Amino acid sequence: MALELGVIDQLESDFRMLSQLSKESRDLRDLLRSPVIQPHQKQKVFSTLLKDKVNQVTENFIGLLIKHGRERYLVEVADEIITLYRSAKEIVKVDIRSALPLSNQNKSELISRLQQQIGKQLEITEIIDPTLIGGFVIEYNDQQWDASLRNDIRKLRSEFDENLYVRQY
Repeated sequence: MALELGVIDQLESDFRMLSQLSKESRDLRDLLRSPVIQPHQKQKVFSTLLKDKVNQVTENFIGLLIKHGRERYLVEVADEIITLYRSAKEIVKVDIRSALPLSNQNKSELISRLQQQIGKQLEITEIIDPTLIGGFVIEYNDQQWDASLRNDIRKLRSEFDENLYVRQY
């Protein structure tokens, strides 16, 4: 329906904002999960909260979720709508984890190589993970490229466990 109305970009933006808001706000999560708060009260809260901030399609969809008692799944629904948006726009989500922030030169070189390999528009998320010790890990489309020092150490440890030069009796 959003495609037909031409509001797919607005819908994605709305659900990205809702997903982020519900992940950051414990009160909102409690409201969504509470069996004590009546659906019409939840609808009133969302109408007030989202008034003039989201598209009418988004507001109607949230109302439908609340009406059918599925509001507790709003975060999951929002994340799935974002995934469907990426699929429709041929955008690939790429997570780049590194021990330290990448320099602009390294980042741009890495992104250009990824774009050549994948051939689609990329949505890059950078994550700092000191447990990698050094290097980086790239994840996209259920694939992982691990060029981290932690992985190299793990491989070495595995090789040392298999000592081919000591006879085992």
